[in-house]
Amino acid sequence: MKRDKFNSQSGQSVIEILVVLVISAVVTTMAVFGLGNARNTLQRKNITREFKVSLERARFDSVKRRVANTNDMARVTINSATSFSLATDLNRNGAIEASELRQVNFADGNVRIVGNNLTFPITIRFDRRGFAAAANSLGVEIAPNLKICESCTMSTANASNSATVSVSPTGTVLMLEGEETLPNLQSPNVSVVSGDSQINPLVTAN
Repeated sequence: MKRDKFNSQSGQSVIEILVVLVISAVVTTMAVFGLGNARNTLQRKNITREFKVSLERARFDSVKRRVANTNDMARVTINSATSFSLATDLNRNGAIEASELRQVNFADGNVRIVGNNLTFPITIRFDRRGFAAAANSLGVEIAPNLKICESCTMSTANASNSATVSVSPTGTVLMLEGEETLPNLQSPNVSVVSGDSQINPLVTAN
């Protein structure tokens, strides 16, 4: 009788231990999965902010230097789905040199830059007025409406796994949640004014 009772109690203890182990394994798996998702989301948000700030820095640099030559325009180049570079005049000598390129690589995670019919590299340049122009590797001008995506595509992007970064023709950089609709921004009307129009001949500039 005592042996039977002891065996019965031992059996119950083993079952209880197994239940606890299974629950612990499930909780641990969920915690690891949630931690991985949180890491990817944090990486996506950081890359999105860095990409937006890089575009704004390039625009400011071109406007500040009043660049006239295309090669001297500050620019952001999207080299691949997992990297981009920023080219600005860091040493302030009026030209952009190879040593002044800043490379950002995020190939170690699940974050990607996606868009419609992207052909890398894609270069976004800013002129002296701050206006933007984007072209792909074939030299074809494109609308720079891009998504920074976390394990998704254009068709599966939403507010929880992506963000949109868009550059208007006037150089305004927008950052929106994945499902937000981009505003319809038209190209600006530029007036051509003669250099000697309505100039007071008695006024000189030194």
